Amino acid sequence: MGNRSDRAHAREYIVLPAIVAAQGVPDAAPMHVGLNDVSVSGARIRADWSFPESTPILLTVETIRFNALAFVIRTFKHSGAWDIALKFFEPHPEIPQKLLEYKLRRRPGAFR
Repeated sequence: MGNRSDRAHAREYIVLPAIVAAQGVPDAAPMHVGLNDVSVSGARIRADWSFPESTPILLTVETIRFNALAFVIRTFKHSGAWDIALKFFEPHPEIPQKLLEYKLRRRPGAFR
């Protein structure tokens, strides 16, 4: 197995449209964000606003048919927008398969 620097060049970065809704906040409307990264245990989104740390969030990514409850663990401003790190309340081992299926649907024949 290669080291981390070998893997860095093999990644395909895609930004998927996602919807987040703060849980337990009265009158909180769902908001559209960009999903920058997702793994079995968490995700990183990019938005025009921030949430306080520990805020529970419902993350919905229709493109890969995925919903998860998470909480905010870190926020920082980068290039005029907020990067928000989320940790899922429970692991989602189906994420790698869902991403692969999305890539195959998006570019049929690219992985033959």
